Amino acid sequence: MDRTNRLADEVQELVWALVDDQATDAQVRRLEELLLDDSEARRVYVTCMQMHADLHYLLSDKRPRLPPAVEKAIESQRTKKSAAPLPVVDLPPAINVQFPDVFA
Repeated sequence: MDRTNRLADEVQELVWALVDDQATDAQVRRLEELLLDDSEARRVYVTCMQMHADLHYLLSDKRPRLPPAVEKAIESQRTKKSAAPLPVVDLPPAINVQFPDVFA
């Protein structure tokens, strides 16, 4: 694993600990060091925080509701016994989610 990937992994681990209120003082200091010293660390930090904010928004009550027809289709699928595909929902452009091949 090259330096950039190791750095990205470390920053992500520290950011997720921070947003989950699980970061120790040592982890907070390490994140601060990385952010002060490395532009790639800052880029990863901003990406993680944007993802956190987007997910918070999407799961909040303040987000726009789905069209009534889509809500009705979802509700009708819930009453059926067989699994059905979920409708496609547009996400804000800031979200760039990549799924592992197991979901392909």
